[in-house]
Amino acid sequence: LIYPLIIILSWQYSAKPLSFAYNYFGEFFVFLLFGPALVMGGYFIQTGIFPDLKSFIMSLPLGFFTAAILFANEIPDFSDDKKSAKNNLISFCGPENSFLLYYLLIALGFLTILLSIALGYLGFISVFSFLLIFLAAQAGNILRENYSDKIKLMRSSKLTINIQTLAGIILILALLL
Repeated sequence: LIYPLIIILSWQYSAKPLSFAYNYFGEFFVFLLFGPALVMGGYFIQTGIFPDLKSFIMSLPLGFFTAAILFANEIPDFSDDKKSAKNNLISFCGPENSFLLYYLLIALGFLTILLSIALGYLGFISVFSFLLIFLAAQAGNILRENYSDKIKLMRSSKLTINIQTLAGIILILALLL
């Protein structure tokens, strides 16, 4: 039941009739599919154990950081998306205020890492992921100051990809050690 649902949600990201990416839900479904669905599905495949609350909580940072990648990538496309009636969170808040939602997504990612540490799901090594806040601040500042400069916005996207990648590596190491 879960796998067909994931396939349908993935397909409906851009396909009709639901077209989540065109109706303000693209970032939410990227969060679900690249956070909880991916991590919990991987947990189930590797262990044969149905995922629990622990695996759900530990999936949240990657979901938030991946949604932040999509969000940062949508800002340069705002005018084109508007012309093609693609309504995403950028069309909701406007490119000039998009840095606020970006910071929220990043903050939620780091807060869920903190939650995992507090619950004892992640070890001490995961604390090093908080060094990535400096990259997040740089990326957010680029979005705030250069929301209409496509070239500079690419730097913000790259920084966000680095945050997601490095946080993922640190969290995996925290689980393994």
